[in-house]
Amino acid sequence: MSSSGAGARGQAVASKGLEAVDGAARRPGPVLVLEASTLSVGVALLGPEGEPWGAIVAPPDARGTSLLASAASQLLAARSLSVADLGGVIVGTGPGSYTGVRAAIALARALAWAADLRLVGVPSVAGAALGELRRRPDVQRVIVLIDARRDESYRADYERAPARNSGDTGDTGDTGDTGDTGDTGDTGDTGDTGDTGDTAGSGAAGVAGAAGAAGDAGLAGVRELRAPCLVTGIETLPLATFVEEAGISVLREPHPDAYDVGAVGRERLLAGGDSPEAVLPLYLKRSHAEIVFDERVRSQGLGGG
Repeated sequence: MSSSGAGARGQAVASKGLEAVDGAARRPGPVLVLEASTLSVGVALLGPEGEPWGAIVAPPDARGTSLLASAASQLLAARSLSVADLGGVIVGTGPGSYTGVRAAIALARALAWAADLRLVGVPSVAGAALGELRRRPDVQRVIVLIDARRDESYRADYERAPARNSGDTGDTGDTGDTGDTGDTGDTGDTGDTGDTGDTAGSGAAGVAGAAGAAGDAGLAGVRELRAPCLVTGIETLPLATFVEEAGISVLREPHPDAYDVGAVGRERLLAGGDSPEAVLPLYLKRSHAEIVFDERVRSQGLGGG
């Protein structure tokens, strides 16, 4: 993006009411989250402080990703918002469904470009790991495994990050105050406003899990130990005994929650987000054409390096 383009973007961001601290936007408006890496397609709306404002998930018999745009419209309408009122968009990048991940990223990019919004791409498996850590306080590390066929799996490793209030990074050092902030977990009750998703999603889909739990996710975090990658053999079969004793959870074929995906990506959104061109899908398998091309390159000794 050119410097003039970046300046225009900064002016547009400022006009949307972002609070600037030391020249950096710290508190965005509401954030839309799109997650379609599995059949459990989900859309969530987070409030300016990361609080859950409602979510819609595809019903079990749903097919395709048509829910994405309609659910986003319903959630915004339930709060009397337009796309221009958003502080940004967070999208799950997979690994997962070829069609789902492509559709979610395409919609996220379109919204970001059309309304000059910040955009962040988050590995969906990171959201799944955060959800597992939120549900299981005894677990310190999560290994996520997704079957990629042909005796391969996608694997990603995460550990629990120190809890802190992402909305106030400066006060994180005062653990005493953080304890008080923990009381704001009661705002999870306020998160009942997430029930607005009931209105927004009536007849079309179900509302995602407890809004209060999603509020907790906003205060938790994950640290990536191993980025999503294809593995084979023993790496797809962690030893059950070792895992249990070490406080590690092996999460197979998870269905990431849009709220958790949003919680993982929100800090990066506050820091400025990603370039839309850099938000790329993680597919479970490469296309047949890519595999054939690589084999041809190798057979002809054209790989280089």
